[in-house]
Amino acid sequence: MVDKKLRLAGLFLLLLLPAVAAAGVGFRQTLPAETTLLYRSHPGTGGESSLFVEALKKGEYKGIDAYIVNVEWEDGARSVGVISFPGGRPLLIQDYGKNGKKTKEAEYIDGKVHFTFPEKEKTVNLSGENYYDLSTLALVFRTFPFGQGEKVDFQVVMDGARGSPLGTFNMYVQETGREQVTVPAGVYDCYKLEMGVGGFAGVFARGYRYYFWYTAQEPHFLVRYEEKKERGITELVATGGWEALPRP
Repeated sequence: MVDKKLRLAGLFLLLLLPAVAAAGVGFRQTLPAETTLLYRSHPGTGGESSLFVEALKKGEYKGIDAYIVNVEWEDGARSVGVISFPGGRPLLIQDYGKNGKKTKEAEYIDGKVHFTFPEKEKTVNLSGENYYDLSTLALVFRTFPFGQGEKVDFQVVMDGARGSPLGTFNMYVQETGREQVTVPAGVYDCYKLEMGVGGFAGVFARGYRYYFWYTAQEPHFLVRYEEKKERGITELVATGGWEALPRP
Protein backbone atom coordinates (compact mmCIF):
# COMPACT_ATOMS: atom_id res chain seq x y z
CA MET A 1 0.00 0.00 0.00
CA VAL A 2 1.40 3.32 -0.94
CA ASP A 3 -1.03 6.10 -0.24
CA LYS A 4 1.52 7.87 1.96
CA LYS A 5 4.58 6.45 0.23
CA LEU A 6 3.60 7.69 -3.22
CA ARG A 7 2.93 11.37 -2.70
CA LEU A 8 2.03 12.28 -6.29
CA ALA A 9 0.18 15.54 -5.61
CA GLY A 10 2.64 17.58 -7.68
CA LEU A 11 1.78 15.87 -10.96
CA PHE A 12 -2.02 15.60 -10.66
CA LEU A 13 -2.69 18.45 -13.09
CA LEU A 14 -0.43 16.81 -15.67
CA LEU A 15 -2.54 13.66 -15.84
CA LEU A 16 -5.66 15.11 -17.43
CA LEU A 17 -5.25 13.35 -20.78
CA PRO A 18 -7.38 10.19 -20.95
CA ALA A 19 -5.65 6.84 -20.57
CA VAL A 20 -5.60 4.38 -23.45
CA ALA A 21 -4.86 0.70 -23.36
CA ALA A 22 -1.15 -0.09 -23.64
CA ALA A 23 0.38 -3.12 -25.29
CA GLY A 24 3.78 -4.75 -25.02
CA VAL A 25 5.74 -6.06 -22.06
CA GLY A 26 3.73 -6.63 -18.89
CA PHE A 27 4.27 -7.71 -15.32
CA ARG A 28 5.15 -11.35 -14.67
CA GLN A 29 2.28 -13.74 -14.08
CA THR A 30 3.64 -14.95 -10.77
CA LEU A 31 2.68 -15.13 -7.10
CA PRO A 32 4.58 -12.85 -4.70
CA ALA A 33 5.94 -14.23 -1.45
CA GLU A 34 4.25 -13.52 1.86
CA THR A 35 6.25 -10.89 3.76
CA THR A 36 6.09 -8.61 6.79
CA LEU A 37 8.29 -5.53 6.48
CA LEU A 38 8.96 -2.46 8.60
CA TYR A 39 9.57 0.88 6.86
CA ARG A 40 10.23 4.50 7.74
CA SER A 41 8.73 7.19 5.51
CA HIS A 42 10.24 10.67 5.26
CA PRO A 43 7.72 13.00 3.55
CA GLY A 44 10.33 15.43 2.21
CA THR A 45 8.04 18.40 2.88
CA GLY A 46 9.31 19.36 6.29
CA GLY A 47 7.02 16.95 8.09
CA GLU A 48 8.11 14.34 10.58
CA SER A 49 9.08 10.85 9.50
CA SER A 50 6.87 7.94 10.51
CA LEU A 51 7.10 4.18 10.73
CA PHE A 52 4.71 1.66 9.21
CA VAL A 53 4.46 -2.11 8.89
CA GLU A 54 3.36 -3.73 5.64
CA ALA A 55 2.16 -7.35 5.91
CA LEU A 56 1.28 -9.32 2.77
CA LYS A 57 -0.52 -12.62 3.26
CA LYS A 58 -2.46 -15.08 1.14
CA GLY A 59 -6.19 -15.06 1.79
CA GLU A 60 -9.63 -15.27 0.26
CA TYR A 61 -12.09 -12.66 -0.97
CA LYS A 62 -15.63 -13.49 -2.05
CA GLY A 63 -14.70 -17.11 -2.60
CA ILE A 64 -11.57 -16.53 -4.69
CA ASP A 65 -7.90 -16.75 -3.79
CA ALA A 66 -6.34 -13.36 -3.19
CA TYR A 67 -3.60 -11.54 -1.30
CA ILE A 68 -4.41 -9.33 1.68
CA VAL A 69 -2.07 -6.46 2.47
CA ASN A 70 -2.33 -4.68 5.81
CA VAL A 71 -0.45 -1.43 6.36
CA GLU A 72 -0.36 -0.09 9.91
CA TRP A 73 1.14 3.32 10.75
CA GLU A 74 2.60 4.13 14.15
CA ASP A 75 -0.15 6.72 14.81
CA GLY A 76 -2.82 4.02 14.44
CA ALA A 77 -3.98 4.79 10.90
CA ARG A 78 -4.16 1.74 8.67
CA SER A 79 -5.09 0.47 5.23
CA VAL A 80 -6.30 -2.89 3.96
CA GLY A 81 -5.97 -3.97 0.34
CA VAL A 82 -7.16 -7.07 -1.47
CA ILE A 83 -5.25 -7.92 -4.64
CA SER A 84 -5.64 -10.72 -7.16
CA PHE A 85 -2.45 -12.49 -8.21
CA PRO A 86 -1.22 -13.46 -10.76
CA GLY A 87 -1.83 -10.09 -12.37
CA GLY A 88 -1.96 -7.74 -9.40
CA ARG A 89 -5.48 -6.50 -10.08
CA PRO A 90 -7.03 -4.55 -7.20
CA LEU A 91 -10.27 -5.90 -5.71
CA LEU A 92 -10.83 -3.85 -2.58
CA ILE A 93 -9.05 -0.97 -0.80
CA GLN A 94 -10.07 0.35 2.63
CA ASP A 95 -8.47 3.21 4.55
CA TYR A 96 -8.98 3.91 8.26
CA GLY A 97 -8.00 6.96 10.29
CA LYS A 98 -6.11 6.79 13.56
CA ASN A 99 -9.47 6.93 15.36
CA GLY A 100 -10.45 3.67 13.67
CA LYS A 101 -13.13 5.18 11.42
CA LYS A 102 -13.19 4.24 7.74
CA THR A 103 -12.17 7.16 5.52
CA LYS A 104 -12.35 5.49 2.10
CA GLU A 105 -13.37 2.31 0.35
CA ALA A 106 -12.69 1.39 -3.27
CA GLU A 107 -14.35 -1.73 -4.65
CA TYR A 108 -13.38 -3.02 -8.09
CA ILE A 109 -16.21 -5.01 -9.68
CA ASP A 110 -17.81 -5.54 -13.11
CA GLY A 111 -15.39 -3.29 -15.00
CA LYS A 112 -15.84 -0.38 -12.61
CA VAL A 113 -14.37 0.95 -9.38
CA HIS A 114 -16.77 2.36 -6.80
CA PHE A 115 -15.29 4.87 -4.36
CA THR A 116 -17.08 5.49 -1.07
CA PHE A 117 -16.09 8.36 1.19
CA PRO A 118 -17.81 9.46 4.43
CA GLU A 119 -20.03 11.97 2.61
CA LYS A 120 -19.88 11.07 -1.09
CA GLU A 121 -19.54 8.31 -3.66
CA LYS A 122 -17.82 8.16 -7.05
CA THR A 123 -17.64 5.59 -9.84
CA VAL A 124 -15.03 5.17 -12.58
CA ASN A 125 -15.42 2.94 -15.63
CA LEU A 126 -12.38 0.78 -16.36
CA SER A 127 -11.13 -0.54 -19.69
CA GLY A 128 -8.53 -3.13 -20.61
CA GLU A 129 -6.66 -5.20 -18.06
CA ASN A 130 -3.57 -3.15 -17.21
CA TYR A 131 -5.07 -0.90 -14.51
CA TYR A 132 -3.70 -0.80 -10.95
CA ASP A 133 -4.67 1.07 -7.81
CA LEU A 134 -2.23 3.80 -6.78
CA SER A 135 -2.03 2.45 -3.25
CA THR A 136 -0.88 -1.04 -4.27
CA LEU A 137 1.63 -0.20 -7.02
CA ALA A 138 4.69 -0.98 -4.89
CA LEU A 139 3.41 -4.54 -4.42
CA VAL A 140 2.56 -5.01 -8.10
CA PHE A 141 6.08 -3.89 -9.02
CA ARG A 142 7.43 -6.97 -7.24
CA THR A 143 6.31 -8.87 -10.34
CA PHE A 144 8.27 -6.65 -12.75
CA PRO A 145 10.38 -8.62 -15.31
CA PHE A 146 13.64 -7.80 -13.50
CA GLY A 147 17.06 -8.22 -15.09
CA GLN A 148 16.00 -7.55 -18.67
CA GLY A 149 16.00 -3.74 -18.86
CA GLU A 150 12.32 -3.73 -19.76
CA LYS A 151 9.69 -1.00 -19.64
CA VAL A 152 6.05 -1.65 -18.69
CA ASP A 153 3.21 0.73 -19.58
CA PHE A 154 0.13 0.66 -17.38
CA GLN A 155 -2.78 2.70 -16.07
CA VAL A 156 -3.04 4.01 -12.52
CA VAL A 157 -6.44 4.55 -10.92
CA MET A 158 -6.87 7.74 -8.88
CA ASP A 159 -9.75 8.47 -6.52
CA GLY A 160 -10.16 12.23 -6.90
CA ALA A 161 -9.31 12.88 -3.24
CA ARG A 162 -6.99 15.60 -1.92
CA GLY A 163 -7.21 17.59 -5.16
CA SER A 164 -6.26 14.72 -7.46
CA PRO A 165 -8.10 13.96 -10.70
CA LEU A 166 -10.59 11.10 -10.86
CA GLY A 167 -10.05 8.31 -13.37
CA THR A 168 -7.34 6.18 -14.98
CA PHE A 169 -4.11 7.69 -16.29
CA ASN A 170 -1.12 6.50 -18.30
CA MET A 171 2.10 5.71 -16.46
CA TYR A 172 5.24 3.68 -17.13
CA VAL A 173 7.82 1.88 -15.05
CA GLN A 174 11.22 0.82 -16.39
CA GLU A 175 14.38 -0.80 -15.12
CA THR A 176 17.32 1.61 -15.09
CA GLY A 177 20.10 -0.41 -13.49
CA ARG A 178 21.38 -2.53 -10.63
CA GLU A 179 22.86 -0.99 -7.48
CA GLN A 180 24.03 -1.74 -3.97
CA VAL A 181 21.66 0.09 -1.61
CA THR A 182 22.30 0.83 2.05
CA VAL A 183 19.26 1.32 4.31
CA PRO A 184 18.72 0.92 8.07
CA ALA A 185 17.94 -2.78 7.51
CA GLY A 186 21.33 -3.39 5.86
CA VAL A 187 22.96 -3.51 2.42
CA TYR A 188 21.02 -5.00 -0.49
CA ASP A 189 21.76 -5.82 -4.12
CA CYS A 190 18.86 -4.15 -5.92
CA TYR A 191 17.29 -3.46 -9.27
CA LYS A 192 16.34 0.19 -9.70
CA LEU A 193 13.00 1.08 -11.31
CA GLU A 194 11.89 4.49 -12.57
CA MET A 195 8.21 5.42 -12.75
CA GLY A 196 6.89 8.40 -14.65
CA VAL A 197 3.92 9.82 -16.53
CA GLY A 198 3.24 8.02 -19.79
CA GLY A 199 1.86 9.14 -23.12
CA PHE A 200 1.88 12.72 -24.40
CA ALA A 201 1.47 14.14 -20.88
CA GLY A 202 4.89 12.69 -20.04
CA VAL A 203 6.53 15.33 -22.24
CA PHE A 204 5.41 17.98 -19.78
CA ALA A 205 6.08 15.94 -16.65
CA ARG A 206 9.74 15.02 -17.03
CA GLY A 207 10.54 16.51 -13.63
CA TYR A 208 8.23 14.04 -11.95
CA ARG A 209 10.09 10.77 -11.50
CA TYR A 210 9.66 8.14 -8.82
CA TYR A 211 12.34 5.57 -8.03
CA PHE A 212 12.03 2.13 -6.48
CA TRP A 213 14.80 -0.25 -5.42
CA TYR A 214 13.82 -3.94 -5.16
CA THR A 215 15.99 -6.82 -4.01
CA ALA A 216 17.66 -8.51 -6.97
CA GLN A 217 16.85 -11.89 -5.47
CA GLU A 218 13.40 -13.25 -4.80
CA PRO A 219 11.05 -12.24 -3.28
CA HIS A 220 11.92 -8.84 -4.80
CA PHE A 221 10.65 -6.75 -1.88
CA LEU A 222 10.94 -2.97 -1.77
CA VAL A 223 14.10 -1.65 -0.08
CA ARG A 224 13.94 2.06 -0.89
CA TYR A 225 11.56 4.52 -2.56
CA GLU A 226 12.45 8.08 -3.57
CA GLU A 227 10.61 11.00 -5.15
CA LYS A 228 12.69 13.25 -7.40
CA LYS A 229 10.66 16.46 -7.07
CA GLU A 230 9.04 16.12 -3.65
CA ARG A 231 12.23 14.51 -2.23
CA GLY A 232 10.28 12.07 -0.11
CA ILE A 233 12.07 8.86 0.88
CA THR A 234 10.88 5.53 2.25
CA GLU A 235 13.45 3.01 3.53
CA LEU A 236 13.35 -0.53 4.85
CA VAL A 237 14.07 -0.58 8.59
CA ALA A 238 13.74 -4.32 9.28
CA THR A 239 12.31 -7.55 7.92
CA GLY A 240 9.51 -8.26 10.34
CA GLY A 241 6.77 -6.38 12.17
CA TRP A 242 6.84 -3.99 15.11
CA GLU A 243 8.75 -6.58 17.12
CA ALA A 244 11.67 -6.14 14.70
CA LEU A 245 12.02 -2.45 15.52
CA PRO A 246 15.56 -1.83 16.81
CA ARG A 247 15.50 -0.87 20.48
CA PRO A 248 17.98 1.52 22.14
